Amino acid sequence: MKKLFPFVLLCLALLSLGLGACSDKDDSVPRIQLAYENPNEVFDNENPCISLWAFETTDRVYLIQGGDGNFRLEISNDEVVQARCEGSKLFIRPLKAGKAEVLIRDGYGWDYLLSVTVGFPYYLYGVIDNRVMLQGAGLTDEEKSALEQEMLGASSGPAVVKGYTLVYQNEAMNAGQLVIGSSRYVFDASAEPIGLEDPLELNVRTTDGFARKFFFERFTPVRLSSGNHSDELFLSESNGGVSPDTRHFNSAPHFRCVVSDRTSLYRERYPALEHAYHVQVVIEQYEGLTSEE
Repeated sequence: MKKLFPFVLLCLALLSLGLGACSDKDDSVPRIQLAYENPNEVFDNENPCISLWAFETTDRVYLIQGGDGNFRLEISNDEVVQARCEGSKLFIRPLKAGKAEVLIRDGYGWDYLLSVTVGFPYYLYGVIDNRVMLQGAGLTDEEKSALEQEMLGASSGPAVVKGYTLVYQNEAMNAGQLVIGSSRYVFDASAEPIGLEDPLELNVRTTDGFARKFFFERFTPVRLSSGNHSDELFLSESNGGVSPDTRHFNSAPHFRCVVSDRTSLYRERYPALEHAYHVQVVIEQYEGLTSEE
């Protein structure tokens, strides 16, 4: 009996090792991963997250690789996204702005957690140049100088704006919100662009060594509204040509021109004034998605 006891312990130890080895998943069923339909694109499975525009109306399609093929989904917030599997394809459609997680499971026991952010694209516009353009054949040089200084030295208005944020809320990207500081405006840029016979040529040189020449050729009227207040500005569609700059950027930015017509504010005091435009050159930079409505 004494000889049998060590043997039983040995058998139990070997059985325990065998069960432990069986509990570890082998490579016969690889882990679940995602891939794009386009083989030239590589999905980041180390950081599985995707961003969708809230106004998208079609499914995003991904390929499920690995697993045993018996996939089921769990969605943490089905008000934000809709997801379904068809074979080895994963279909995801945004429903509203917000965040959600899609858990992919198979019958073998593999799990794959995908983080989804649904929102609206927003762009930052940093002002790098402010200037005034005046029109009026009857304006004297003294009046032009005084009005220019007044517009640039105003305590409110475009001259004091250091940057804009545009949040696009439709697929055409011509409607959404304009954010200036703590103020929010609804904007509509659906009007036909205006082409200039003579491109607006601007030479910009800033104190930190930036120098460039711009040719702005087309502008889109942008209508703004906030409560009972409404206004209009003109946003250039593109920069038609530039000369080399003298300041390095980590990524190639886009430059635009923002023109505000301020004529109505000054015409009473300057009867000969035909147009008074405040002109800004801005750097456009895509920042990402905002999940706020």
